[in-house]
Amino acid sequence: MRIILGVGIGVGEAVKIGVVGVGRWGRSIVRALKELEDHYELTAVCDADFERAKLVAMEFGVKNHYDSVKDMFKNERLDAVAIATPIDKLSWVAERALEAGLHVFVEKPVATRSEEVERLVKLAESNGLVAMPGFIMRFDPVVLRLKEMIKGREILYMALRRLSYRSQRARRFSILLDLTIHDIDLARYLSGVEKPRLTLSKVIRVRGDEIAILVLDLDGKPAILHTDGLALMKIREIEILTEDSFIRADTDKMEIVIKDSSGLSKIDVSGEEALKRELKAFLKWIKGEKHPGTPTMQDACIALKIVEKAILESE
Repeated sequence: MRIILGVGIGVGEAVKIGVVGVGRWGRSIVRALKELEDHYELTAVCDADFERAKLVAMEFGVKNHYDSVKDMFKNERLDAVAIATPIDKLSWVAERALEAGLHVFVEKPVATRSEEVERLVKLAESNGLVAMPGFIMRFDPVVLRLKEMIKGREILYMALRRLSYRSQRARRFSILLDLTIHDIDLARYLSGVEKPRLTLSKVIRVRGDEIAILVLDLDGKPAILHTDGLALMKIREIEILTEDSFIRADTDKMEIVIKDSSGLSKIDVSGEEALKRELKAFLKWIKGEKHPGTPTMQDACIALKIVEKAILESE
């Protein structure tokens, strides 16, 4: 396929975007993009299941639909593409898109191997294109509020719990790739530690799925990651002990509880939907305005290398 150098997009121009993979999460991306049409022009969707692509296109009023990325890239005048295929197809589609001269937003974990991400980094950089991984937790209103609260405080430890029941389809992939990778990136983002060291990894198979316990060393301070694909109740909690406070954040209940010298208090958090905030960050980056907290493919690569080590140590 011929490589086309990325072309700049004017400040007032709408970014023409397509979505590849419109299953459960891809459909959410389509919905969010349609609600942001002042900023985007969603021109096409693509899915290996042609009927699914057709139904999603009809539901959200998207003009064109395909079951072949090759056909979509050939027939549509796109600037960018959002990719939400199954995990094992993400990097392949991203590579085809970058070769076609398109900016890419790629859902986590971006690839199944870190070397695949490194290849995407080189391809994007050599063609002046944006390649952004989908670490949505960085844009969660609770996480953003929590990050502000711990600014300037000395963190003694943090614990992140991500529990929920995984579908049979999701169980095709390691829970480390599917879910834990969110919290690996989140621990890095909240602590500001660039390259945590994996000090413990245990993955246990129970009743057809996995329970994972990881401990990261954040420059001498531990982060304990507990991921469970069996729990019948969804739990998304972050606990942080600082030198003068204990904070528990719940991104599902949208609340933060803090105990410090002034007593116990609860904060109800509101804010723009994380997915919309994330897609806006992608748009701004394409137009030359990159927010400091926006994740990069280097972030994805660091997280994947930790996952790879955890898988090896758990075998």
